[in-house]
Amino acid sequence: MFANQTMYSTGYGSLPISLALGDFNNDSLLDIAVANGRGSNVGVLLGYSNGSFGAQTIFSTGSGSLPLSVVVGDFNSDSLYDIAVANSITNNVGIFLGNGNGTFAKQKTLSTGSGSNPSVIAVGDFNNDNLLDIVVANSYTDNIGIFLGYGNGSFAAQKIFSTGSGSSPSAIALGDFNNDSLLDIAIAHSNTSNLGMFLGYGNGAFAEQTIRPIGHGTSFFAFAVSDFNNDSILDIIVADYLDETVSVLIGYGNGSFDKMMTYFMGYGSRPTSLALGDFNNDNILDIAVSNAGANQIVLLFGHGNATFKMLTAYSTGDGSRPFPIMVGNFNSDIWLDIVVGNIIASSVGVFLGMDNINAARQVSYSTGSGSHPCAVVVNDFNNDSLFDLAIVNSAHDNIGIRLGYGNGSFAEETTYSAEFSSRPKFVTVGDFNSDYQVDLAITNTENDSVTVAFGNSNGTFTNQKVYPTGHGSRPNYAAVGDLNNDSRLDLVILNEGTNTVGVFLSFEYATFRNQSSSSTGVNSNPEAIAIGDFNNDSLSDMVVANSNKYNVGIFLSCGNGTFRSQETFSTGSDSNPTAVAVGDFNNDNLLDIVVANSNTDNLGIFLGHGNGDFAAQKTFSTESGSHPSAVAVGDFNNDNLLDIVVANSNTGNLGIFLGHGNGDFAAQKTFSTGSDSNPFAVAVGDFNNDNLLDIAVANSNTDNLGIFLGHGNGTFATQKTFSTGSGSLPHSVAVGDFNNDRLFDIAVVNYKTHNIGVFLGYGNGMFASQMTYSAGNGALPIMLTTSDLNNDNNLDIAVANYGANNVGIFFGYGDGSFTQQMIFATGSSSVPIAIAIGDFDNDNRSDIAVVNRADYIAMVLVRDSSQPFLSMTTYSTGDGSRPQSVAIADFNKDYYLDIIVANSGNDTIGILLGYGNGTLMKQSTFATGNGSQPCSVAVGDFNNDSLLDIVVANSETNNVGILLGYGNATFSTVVPYSTGDSSIPYSVAVADINNDNYLDIIVANRGSLDVFVLVGYGNGTFGKPQSYLLGYGSQLYSVAVADFDKDGWIDIAVANYGHDEVEIILQKCDTT
Repeated sequence: MFANQTMYSTGYGSLPISLALGDFNNDSLLDIAVANGRGSNVGVLLGYSNGSFGAQTIFSTGSGSLPLSVVVGDFNSDSLYDIAVANSITNNVGIFLGNGNGTFAKQKTLSTGSGSNPSVIAVGDFNNDNLLDIVVANSYTDNIGIFLGYGNGSFAAQKIFSTGSGSSPSAIALGDFNNDSLLDIAIAHSNTSNLGMFLGYGNGAFAEQTIRPIGHGTSFFAFAVSDFNNDSILDIIVADYLDETVSVLIGYGNGSFDKMMTYFMGYGSRPTSLALGDFNNDNILDIAVSNAGANQIVLLFGHGNATFKMLTAYSTGDGSRPFPIMVGNFNSDIWLDIVVGNIIASSVGVFLGMDNINAARQVSYSTGSGSHPCAVVVNDFNNDSLFDLAIVNSAHDNIGIRLGYGNGSFAEETTYSAEFSSRPKFVTVGDFNSDYQVDLAITNTENDSVTVAFGNSNGTFTNQKVYPTGHGSRPNYAAVGDLNNDSRLDLVILNEGTNTVGVFLSFEYATFRNQSSSSTGVNSNPEAIAIGDFNNDSLSDMVVANSNKYNVGIFLSCGNGTFRSQETFSTGSDSNPTAVAVGDFNNDNLLDIVVANSNTDNLGIFLGHGNGDFAAQKTFSTESGSHPSAVAVGDFNNDNLLDIVVANSNTGNLGIFLGHGNGDFAAQKTFSTGSDSNPFAVAVGDFNNDNLLDIAVANSNTDNLGIFLGHGNGTFATQKTFSTGSGSLPHSVAVGDFNNDRLFDIAVVNYKTHNIGVFLGYGNGMFASQMTYSAGNGALPIMLTTSDLNNDNNLDIAVANYGANNVGIFFGYGDGSFTQQMIFATGSSSVPIAIAIGDFDNDNRSDIAVVNRADYIAMVLVRDSSQPFLSMTTYSTGDGSRPQSVAIADFNKDYYLDIIVANSGNDTIGILLGYGNGTLMKQSTFATGNGSQPCSVAVGDFNNDSLLDIVVANSETNNVGILLGYGNATFSTVVPYSTGDSSIPYSVAVADINNDNYLDIIVANRGSLDVFVLVGYGNGTFGKPQSYLLGYGSQLYSVAVADFDKDGWIDIAVANYGHDEVEIILQKCDTT
């Protein structure tokens, strides 16, 4: 790791194009010499012991000389450093003899020939006289010139050696390339992209040049020489400016080479210069590269076998254009430092090596050829307290799971298919079904859906469920959080195609399966159903009113969700039984049945024998023309004997039959429900908390709910009514405590308005206004009942949807509100008309019985499993917003979660504040900069004020923006931090990467092919940029962080779409 760059001016427009290092004032500290091309001078910066440098002192190279290259050496044998410079325009080499105090004698020049344009210079002993000689590359005359030194500061006239017509030599490297202990010269030909080799004879002469290609077309090259694979033979590193690569040429020891490995530096990187050093003190040579196009220096850490896997980058500043690079120890510690010449910034930049130098190790894991991984997330999927990976393999339509070993390595990938041709784009994790296991939620971009795969605690996933997100929605991102404060994780989806945020509220939605169907008889037209144990075997049996067969049918339970064949009991000729209820009417502890016979205007009582058999019906008149439509039971006169209430639909009243406890009843007393009210359903409960039973009635023609408060003597107060809505035609009523306040509430079915209505009770016989929940267009809900269907101790509502041929369930939240309807089909054209609830398979869970009028069956739906989500609610992010990323947090300190969205289409981030009940406010936006195209967002407290801040990756302006939060859902103006020219930051994460207790920012750059780190200072500002370049062909789509090897340091995982790999960057920090 290196400290931030310290810059030293070389003069406005000076073009510092070449560097050399030496101790020019004999203080045992390194100084810097810089060739300032446009300044036509050599600048000298004297070093201080702390790694800083004094202001530049300049030494003229001659007006208009354009010096392009500088070297140092002792040319006059006085043990003091001298300087030599190649002056390209004046076609000479300039010699500055050092005085040993940081000053130099006036320049002496050596001609390189008219029009030669010397562009690069190097020094060595070519004739074995222990005196330094000079070699210069004359780019315009296509040769190299040798100046043999006399050891007194003077040189023999130039001897030239042709590099070939049109070769334009541009770089020089010296070494013994054929192991004869004589110095050889390697030359780069910029026009022909060749490597020229001049093998030395040791007398200042050289063999004829040999040539091998090192690139293609025309380019600018830089060289560095050393033994990179520990075979005692010199190798060459070549930087290719136009190809944007660094290549390793392995030497054979005979002057020939073979290209071993090429490293892509990133699009627009333009590598210009190389330097060598051991930057992480592992006794293996590393490479430093100046990337002029990307305004950065890049480190390639060596493995000692001529391969360089990990790359780390440091910014030199926007528009700085670093060209030359050198390595030295400027502050006398144990770490190498780096100096660059920034030609556009007209400065020398110094990076001091720090004592926690990063020696990160990169490991790659294949995701399969052509898989194109576009997202990676981290979690513990097998409960071993080690981090694992979930990878979205978009082109293969699957999710790959790699279980971590805790040492930074991972098991082979296990894949789980998403939908066919779905092109999944993102995955998020959470426990969606409250089983304490981690599940996956996958966005299927092409199929407009989300797939939820449920975890099994061992790293495997099963029972996938698919949830639609809407036609053309193209979901591309997901996040989780508890948006309605029910301690369950909800799912937030970004829909790029419809410019919306979609919210799936999680719940314990019980699911049911069709267990059995029992015939009620051809043309029986079953109308009603009730549940009871009719044969004393502790199993729930069914009784059905068959209106067209004039009987009730008894279905005795087998205890496994199936039933014996129906046994029928006549209700009388042309009776048309339409309603049924059960109770013990003769106090023998055996269940009896009461049925409303609509056509014969009476109630029928069937006294049970306790074996599934019943006595013949005994009838009680409900008054001629009354057409009873519903029946319920209760003790209305407090004599501990069951009474009956009947809704007489045609005479507009309720009939009360007071029981004698022997199966007999007093004559009916009636209570008006209003003129033309057509009471259709009835239920009982204590609505005013006086411990006396009251009655609720659904008056279908007058569109209201009627309440009769009981006096406890079998009489009732005059009806109070509550509107169910104009044209609602209420058909069914049920009673229960829906908001857990120990007061009775009421639910009604509104047949014509296709909804259910809920009236919350105040406990005084009054009710809040109706809240409605849609059963769906054309549903024609006809009957409902209540029970706890998902074992959460809250009442739910089940409804028979006559027109939709299904059963709808509204699950209660326990606060008087309900989920959207979850439906279960009863069969095409089945026409479900009545519904009841019981435990039919003895599993202590509620099941559903429904009678279908059209296909003459009683169907049992038994409890199957559960699922976490139903349909999605959407919130607009604005036309053309193209939301790309989402994060969830509490931005206004109200203890409710809010949502933040990166809107790439309109250059904003959007904040949708949560109400804490699963709904969101309209989006507020904050600008990220004109043309910024934000594509990723993350949150954290960057300035340690306990308020959440935001970081956003702006892909088109090549920066990350910081918005500091004020704790009231407003933010500071965005402050940008460059991620490098053409970097295209695409994904951002937040973590404390350097263990200083301050949050840092980690960015995956698609354009510059690197992972970029900005270190946080804890005050909302960032610096010390460094990066890890992932090589040619990389396309970095997603970044995630965790400690994969349990060493206490955060590591990085990257989804590399272009390489079909997941890259793991393991931090290894040495503090010695």
